[in-house]
Amino acid sequence: MWSMNPTHGTVLISGGGIAGPALAYWLRRAGFTPTVVERAGTIRSGGHRIDLGATGIEMLTRMGVGERIRGLGAPIPNPTLYLGDNDHEITIPVQPNSVGTSIALRRGDVVSTVNSLVADDVEFIFDDSITAIEQSAESTRVSFERGPSRDFDLVVGADGINSNVRSIAYGPRERYAHFLGTNLAITEVENYLGLRDQMLAHTWPHCGLAITTFPGNTALETTFLIRDEEPLDPRGRSPESVFAYVERRFKYHRWEVHNALDRIRPRPDFHAAPSVQIKMPTWTAGRVALVGDAAYCPDPMSGEGTTLALAGAYVLAGELAAARGNPAAAFPAYEKVMREVVKAGQGVAEAGTSMLAPRTGPGGLWLRDQAMRAAVPIIRLGARLGLSLAGTNKVGLAIPTYDFSRSPLRSARGERG
Repeated sequence: MWSMNPTHGTVLISGGGIAGPALAYWLRRAGFTPTVVERAGTIRSGGHRIDLGATGIEMLTRMGVGERIRGLGAPIPNPTLYLGDNDHEITIPVQPNSVGTSIALRRGDVVSTVNSLVADDVEFIFDDSITAIEQSAESTRVSFERGPSRDFDLVVGADGINSNVRSIAYGPRERYAHFLGTNLAITEVENYLGLRDQMLAHTWPHCGLAITTFPGNTALETTFLIRDEEPLDPRGRSPESVFAYVERRFKYHRWEVHNALDRIRPRPDFHAAPSVQIKMPTWTAGRVALVGDAAYCPDPMSGEGTTLALAGAYVLAGELAAARGNPAAAFPAYEKVMREVVKAGQGVAEAGTSMLAPRTGPGGLWLRDQAMRAAVPIIRLGARLGLSLAGTNKVGLAIPTYDFSRSPLRSARGERG
């Protein structure tokens, strides 16, 4: 029978974003010794805005930073949609069960907050990455690009959609990346419209533009979504050629398109990529596991990526603690819990992409717009009555509760609390 002794319990986590440090936090609580390796020279706290629902906030609350996160956030904005060539304006009320339970955040604020919980008592290796993983019955030997090889009990890839660990242990990205039929371009610009906690959006056949305030209202996030048969691969292409692709697809559209493009053109942080979900038959193999976007990226338009990362880190650590660090018992339990959670989170991606980049042509889009105009009074009435329209809220995910204070690893090491 596999047993834990005081020399065991070392876990190497690849990735210093959200999932990796969150996993390190819970593993440390359970008595493990986590180490985080990050390719960058420091924690990368930039990134897009996040709409975090009740489940994501609950995960952070269990980490003791719920109030801090709420203080950094802002209300979820009421979306204002502009329909047709005449830019007919309709505002859709935020649904009542999201008020006070969902907040808008900068991704960087979540990264910084989670990392602050482990900065003082978890080893971080910066400016390095894993090049090989050799597994045995008792441990893994990990080779690094810069540092010397080291032995760990377990290795976890929390290194994003282009996961290095996934490529080493499970095979190339193309095997698991599923193109959703849209290409995405996101950039932060100054708040040239003077918006306050607002989201504006306009759709046309096969494409759309959303302009949304960041918390604090000093900046806007512009999101261009383009439906296409081929995924955009920005690797090996200059920023100018990627920008030209976006400009070409929107050049006949008006509204705020050209004002937004003019502000994006000179920016070095212009980011474009295909909308992709990661789908895998298993997230664990021997002594190697995946968590967060590396395992089950739901696509940015779903708004569920951060929640799945936080939930996955919590569940993986909880099952490892319950199994005394035995991956043969913990990993199947982790997968069993997270399969339904991931299914729900990934399931909302199509709704987001179809809303901003409709699959239909002009006639079908006109019919959709008329249906939306007719539905708005019903939604407003429901909001006044405290009712919720099905499908308009972020997914509620059922996450178990683990008692890390009773972890066998803690008692084995004489640790308290």
